[in-house]
Amino acid sequence: MSNDVANAQQVEHKNGMSLEVGKFYRTTPVGRWEEWDSVEDPDDKFASPESLRRAIVIYRERLPPDPTLRLHAIVIQSPLLRKVLDRTFEGYDGISTKLKELRFTPPLHEFYYRWHKLEKLIADEEDDTTTKHLQLFHPVIRKEVLPYIERMQDLTRNGVITFDYLWTIFPSGTKIYTNIDGQDRIFIATSSTVGYNEGGMMGFQIQCQYIDCDGTKFVRNTSTQTIREFKGVKDITKLEVFPAHLHPDPQGLLEKLRQRGEQFEKLNGFHHMSYSGFYFDRIRSKKRHVSAPALPVDLSFAC
Repeated sequence: MSNDVANAQQVEHKNGMSLEVGKFYRTTPVGRWEEWDSVEDPDDKFASPESLRRAIVIYRERLPPDPTLRLHAIVIQSPLLRKVLDRTFEGYDGISTKLKELRFTPPLHEFYYRWHKLEKLIADEEDDTTTKHLQLFHPVIRKEVLPYIERMQDLTRNGVITFDYLWTIFPSGTKIYTNIDGQDRIFIATSSTVGYNEGGMMGFQIQCQYIDCDGTKFVRNTSTQTIREFKGVKDITKLEVFPAHLHPDPQGLLEKLRQRGEQFEKLNGFHHMSYSGFYFDRIRSKKRHVSAPALPVDLSFAC
């Protein structure tokens, strides 16, 4: 046997280099993982040497009373796929392709948000072996992600959205619009989740950033904007918060906020003037309204 053939066989049997998809399932949330094609009752093969050689391992489970097997996790073991995914998720918070186990769970938000970038990387790949791994991987992940994309496109094409699909229109970095106390505001979304507020109401919570002032300099601050749970579909622009590019006059809105920002910048510091309106009382941690004659105003208490 030549050295080239021997080396090729060694590479083929390294963890994650076997060009196949391992499929496992379980019929209860605490059941034993069993190989999909096995006719016998196997031992748990969750981390067996055989499964570790496979480029991709898929786990599905049945959650009673639903009789269908639903995706539980996709584990990427191919080092070649890891390299491509490292570029796919560059700058994406919450993912590290350097972990010993690279596991993704439904609904695979991260692949949805980076789908176009992933497809471009697949199309541009020049290494033959990596391409074979990508050809194995792409149909697996496409089957899971494409239904979300198609559903989102159908909804947004008609200008509506459902509560369970709100996450599809608020990826990290999206400029979002809302109106607070009669004032137009734009924030930058950083992440989102579904949760309960202090009153026990379910809502879609968007963590975001905005420019604030501490009285001497402008800084980034954080805020949480919430969309209350709703049934059926709802016009996107009638949500409490929606993507800023869907505003009826996005350019006019940005120009208005730019002018307001310039005026706000000029007020930075300590001034002698009057102010009527809302301000946030940092000592009492509550919003208050003031209507006063000319008096010294420290912007650090009005921001």
